[in-house]
Amino acid sequence: MNNCQDVVFQLLKVALGNSDHVDYVSELVDWKMVMNLVLNQGIVGICFDAFCHIPRSARPDDKLFIKWMGQTLLMEERYRKYEETIIKLSEIAHNLGMKMLVLKGYGCSRNYPQPKYRPCGDIDIFLISENGIHSAGMMQHFETYLENTKGIKVNAPNAHHTQFEFQQFLVENHATILDVDAHKSSIYLNNLLEDLALSAEPLTIRDTQVWLPSVRFNSIHLLRHMANDFASVNTTIRNVLDWATFIETHEIDWPFVHKVADKANMNHFLDAINGICVNTLGYSAHKFPIEIKDGIMEHKVLKEILTCSDRQEHPQSGDSFMERLSYDFRKAHRMWRNSWKYQIVYNESLLESFLWKVKSRMKAH
Repeated sequence: MNNCQDVVFQLLKVALGNSDHVDYVSELVDWKMVMNLVLNQGIVGICFDAFCHIPRSARPDDKLFIKWMGQTLLMEERYRKYEETIIKLSEIAHNLGMKMLVLKGYGCSRNYPQPKYRPCGDIDIFLISENGIHSAGMMQHFETYLENTKGIKVNAPNAHHTQFEFQQFLVENHATILDVDAHKSSIYLNNLLEDLALSAEPLTIRDTQVWLPSVRFNSIHLLRHMANDFASVNTTIRNVLDWATFIETHEIDWPFVHKVADKANMNHFLDAINGICVNTLGYSAHKFPIEIKDGIMEHKVLKEILTCSDRQEHPQSGDSFMERLSYDFRKAHRMWRNSWKYQIVYNESLLESFLWKVKSRMKAH
């Protein structure tokens, strides 16, 4: 790691409670580069939280410090609105006789030392009935209510989820937990996760019941989601922190996780991420077991997370068949360039994956 990256991980270890000091000399730190990195990695608020634990002499100059503080305060306000939006959506679902399972973001934030410093983006939801049934009709009923009572327009960019704006946030209403049209191998994991959705756990926030996934559900879903992003787009340190703080704050059924990861061919990726949590973020090796230690792969994965800027917009609901097919070609080409990442995430070849996507696109039209 370079000096800038090393400083970021020292700040993270302090903020996460894995260290009580920093050992760099502040005059040698390019704090502008540090701030750019934490912004790109989605960890600006988390790193700022470390400054209250370190001497003033080790902090950035006042101008940059105030700018950093301003970014953090904006995050706090957005998190408050984010929570209010989730509460309102949950109330609507409850009044329609449904449970609204909130995936990833909000539940992940509650594992952090300061939940408000975990960036909040889209709101991902999965609707189930009181007895755990999920159906397209249920999604339609929920969205029709929003359209008729709130004037909200719902888009359907793909078969995986619909999208709509609600109180300044983009909401993705999932038809399936995972995008089974993207990878054939996701069918097994999606079926597993939809079964595990039955064990959702209630959380009361301001007298409203919000449903969050079980520990077993998240132990697979967070891993798969991070692995998908790593192979096809990019993963950030914030994604790693979602995993790290989740593992640190829960008792994990590791034989179950390793069994599923082995079957889905995510075991090497899992070992690399757990290695990063231990060797770079300072967590206990007891909490993050590694089946096969591979320092070279761990370093390669970490370097990719820190430097990858390979982003691409997803297809939109108004895109033509050819535009969607063109997206698939570009994505396949990107995956081919990074085939090593694909090989530690999926148990299907690049060709199988591309043909499966083409078949799914043709079936949709």
